[in-house]
Amino acid sequence: MPEVCVRVGASLDLSMYPSFVSSLFARVGRGRWVKLVGFREGVELYEREGMWCCRGRGCDDELLRYLAGLWCRPHGPPPPLTNTGVRRVAARLALVASPWDREALAVAVFLSRRTSYVVNVVRWVRTLLRGAADPDTGSVDVDVVRRRARGFSSYQVRQLEQVLDELVKAVEGARGPEQLRARLLRVRYVGPKVADATLLFVGASCSVAPYDTHLARLLREEGLDARPPTKQMCLRHGPWCPSCGLRDTCASGVAVNRFGGWAGTVQTAAYVFYSLGGDLSRLEPVLRRFAAPL
Repeated sequence: MPEVCVRVGASLDLSMYPSFVSSLFARVGRGRWVKLVGFREGVELYEREGMWCCRGRGCDDELLRYLAGLWCRPHGPPPPLTNTGVRRVAARLALVASPWDREALAVAVFLSRRTSYVVNVVRWVRTLLRGAADPDTGSVDVDVVRRRARGFSSYQVRQLEQVLDELVKAVEGARGPEQLRARLLRVRYVGPKVADATLLFVGASCSVAPYDTHLARLLREEGLDARPPTKQMCLRHGPWCPSCGLRDTCASGVAVNRFGGWAGTVQTAAYVFYSLGGDLSRLEPVLRRFAAPL
């Protein structure tokens, strides 16, 4: 099978943990993942001697560029952070993304509202999307997903059933991150966090900072006072943080102002660090939940 490798300077397992792209993969060993759902289903991604490699049908330079986070190359060194633990995580982190899986990733991010990504979302994505996403195009068969969703009682999946057509149409054909964010925010139940996380992990922009409790905590530690973004704020004052009139007071805007092209990496590093209680040794047991299903 063809193999493509690139030197990344980041940890594959550490990078897959916070990326919604990991919901489309199964972990089959340390530093080794196989794609179960979506574009190039069956491709293997693995780490070897400081290199990230892929092999299998569809493995090529462009695919690996996004999976290895090379699509996000901010200018200049990473910003200094008061929290040295978050800074160390950021230095080992690549933003794993897949622009070909826009529909599947929008579904995964939508499902992540107020629930555990590792415990629930990964399982839901495998149940709803496995075999329902075209391995050549990444497009999702909404009829299949909607039919499968009817068997769930969780409100996240039931709401997905209601808005699935809206969500898929929002990500189809959007030109540029500003238009994509604006279209997502018009979908029912989609707020700034879902919109920004979708942009980040479909590789549309790394100059976004999905607002969550981890970003709020980091901003407090950095002495940055900001209020949480809301859907109404974004729709009224502008859907794109760099040009929004509230960017100096809204938490996501403040993060983008402060960290620039590193905003997505810093926010993701904060999620990793705080969700693990500052103890990276806790990562390995968590990653076992990504094991290949029986």
